[in-house]
Amino acid sequence: MIEIDKAYSTTGENVYNFFQRPGIGLYIPLYQRKYSWDDENLEQLKDDLVKGVESLCHADTNPEEELRFLGTLITVDINSNRVEPKDEKALPTKIESIIDGQQRLSTISLIAAVLYREIDSLEKSLKSDEKYSSFVEVAASWKDKLIELVSLNLKRGNPNLKPIIIRGNQDQWTLNGKHDEFYISSVSNFLAKVIKSIVDKGEYPGIPDNSSRVGSNLKFIEKWLDQIQHAHNDEYAVKDFPDAWTIVEKIAPEYIYDYKRSDLEEIVKIKENKQKDTLNYKACSLIQLLAITHYLLERCCFTIIRPINDDWAFDMFQSLNATGTPLTALETFKPLVVNTSEIEEDTNFKKTESFKHFTKIESLFEETKTANKKSKLTQNLVTSLAITVNGEKLSSRFSAQRKWLENIYSIDLNTYEQKVSFVKYIGNYSTFYKDVWIDYIGESNLPINLIKKHPEAQLVSTLLLFLKDNNHKMAITTIAPFYHLYLDDRSEKNFNNLIEAIKITASFYLLWRGARSNSGLAERYRSFYDSSLNWRNKNGIQFTPTQLREYFIKIFQKENIWKKKNWVKKSSNYLSYKNGSNICRTLLFLYHHNTIPDPDNVGLNKVSTKAKDNFLTLEKVKSEDLKSIEHVAPQNGVKNGWDKELYDVDESFHKIGNLILMPLDLNKSAGNKNWREKLIYYKHLGEDDDDNLRDLQKEASDNGISLSSELIVKLTNTKFNSHLRSIANLDYTHNWNLEFVEKRTNRILSIAYTKLHEIFNGSTN
Repeated sequence: MIEIDKAYSTTGENVYNFFQRPGIGLYIPLYQRKYSWDDENLEQLKDDLVKGVESLCHADTNPEEELRFLGTLITVDINSNRVEPKDEKALPTKIESIIDGQQRLSTISLIAAVLYREIDSLEKSLKSDEKYSSFVEVAASWKDKLIELVSLNLKRGNPNLKPIIIRGNQDQWTLNGKHDEFYISSVSNFLAKVIKSIVDKGEYPGIPDNSSRVGSNLKFIEKWLDQIQHAHNDEYAVKDFPDAWTIVEKIAPEYIYDYKRSDLEEIVKIKENKQKDTLNYKACSLIQLLAITHYLLERCCFTIIRPINDDWAFDMFQSLNATGTPLTALETFKPLVVNTSEIEEDTNFKKTESFKHFTKIESLFEETKTANKKSKLTQNLVTSLAITVNGEKLSSRFSAQRKWLENIYSIDLNTYEQKVSFVKYIGNYSTFYKDVWIDYIGESNLPINLIKKHPEAQLVSTLLLFLKDNNHKMAITTIAPFYHLYLDDRSEKNFNNLIEAIKITASFYLLWRGARSNSGLAERYRSFYDSSLNWRNKNGIQFTPTQLREYFIKIFQKENIWKKKNWVKKSSNYLSYKNGSNICRTLLFLYHHNTIPDPDNVGLNKVSTKAKDNFLTLEKVKSEDLKSIEHVAPQNGVKNGWDKELYDVDESFHKIGNLILMPLDLNKSAGNKNWREKLIYYKHLGEDDDDNLRDLQKEASDNGISLSSELIVKLTNTKFNSHLRSIANLDYTHNWNLEFVEKRTNRILSIAYTKLHEIFNGSTN
């Protein structure tokens, strides 16, 4: 009798337990492809970790159940005679050949190496003050764990730590040799250098050349972990990643720092989130890094399959990957819909109403080329959908999304008609996601097809592009429901409601972001659907744009940014190119929309009822002539005659009052020039009158400025220039200083506020 249960063993292990097994080395056979994980793979793993820590901080999460499955590993034990090349004196006690999973394992080792460095750096800073001894102790403990993801301890040789992963026919575990001679593959070479820096207490190795996947991935990892360290600072915030004081409040201490440490928690709860050089700030950064480390090491897990020989290992590998792509929550939901529809209607699924709606869902994924993209698109769609259906902050995990879809359909909805309506809603929601959020780019300056006959089609399409440019996905939750209603019933009422929903959402977002960071914004949208207005409670979308507007007004009032004076003041202090370049660009379009130069305040614009200079059009928003943002006083202009206060007072050169819209190539050309040279540029832009051009060239010559004929052609060929008329009216003696920039900032924000309130309230002057 064949004893199948002895052919292989299967275990479930978390990342740390897999790596820390004493004396075990991981060997990647030569025939395996090179290390090739790209940004998309890294983005998925990053999202899993970030969302995992965020989930741990959620009140409804059972911490014992919060795990992330990173897939299946297939490994097989091999004899040392299968390892080439080799130094017999330096072979690990046991060697596992990695049949499937080398990309994940290599990436995790790289992340561990960078985590070790960042934690080590913070630990060294905190060692300078005894008050932070708990932080130092905890950091040292996690470093001991991280080193086991990078190295195996051979307990002999120099150093006795060796890279835990090597590639066959390229790398060799060596007793005493130099890393560059024996560790050739990009992953193992970097790990060997990291180990040497740790053992020698020397400088951490630099990032390999970018032509290597390791080099580009390490840059990605470094940038991401830098954001995690600054997650408690709004300027650097990672979306949905909790700050240190939330972590110590919500996550049990034994997970992060072994036991309750009151001294550590008291320091964190000071909430230092501004002064980056202080030890309190760095202590918070450390806690944020340790939360990610805990989640990666102890809550991310594999299923490890260990066949007893290579042949079975590869048969298993082929079997597990036969389909090429993993299933998504929507794909596992479809059989339930098919079965229910066929039973209820007593016919083939293709003849049912739900078939039509599910076809819309599937069309969303037609152009997704990879499993990762398909999975991520599904996660984004379903988490967005769940907010509108029952106000739920749904996890991105496959199991959570599958269960949510099935529970809504099978348990929450009592009648078949409700079930069909639910599938219809998902189908129409998917149509919006595809046709508008993904595919629509305003090509050929054409408005969104569904609304092209509306008199405000250009404005509304422009507003949607603003939302997309800012990647404000929460806007989908307040627009897609109205899109669904209009697809379902193309009445004039539903048409106008869709237009209003877009205007209200876009103006709400721009007003919010002008005065505040993204922090807390997602929760405001979710709170709207926490009420009785969600799809589930109403058996459909039944709220109105008026209710949405009233809800947003309450938010503005609570944040004290509803009144113009308050909003302008907060925006003037908060908004800058550095923390919202896309928002600045959008508000500049609003500032120039139907305004004229103010004769009483040269250099500024004013609103005019007679102005017909429409800047809220697709043609202008997509124009190359208005694509980039130029700093009038350059970012590096302090040495070139510009007002020193602009650079000394809170980086005021980043204020919106120092920004203008310019063609990208001319922005680069203007660079760090002085005021006289820049003003010549601004006066030339779009000028096509020969007499005026001759006068301008004489002005330039009189001021010692030489303009090439090629540059003059570029300047005069710009299509749009009216927005620079007020600045072009200034003279060469004008002092573009802090006082003027603040005055221009207030004027821009004042006009932008007025325009946004008009849009928000349904007017379009």
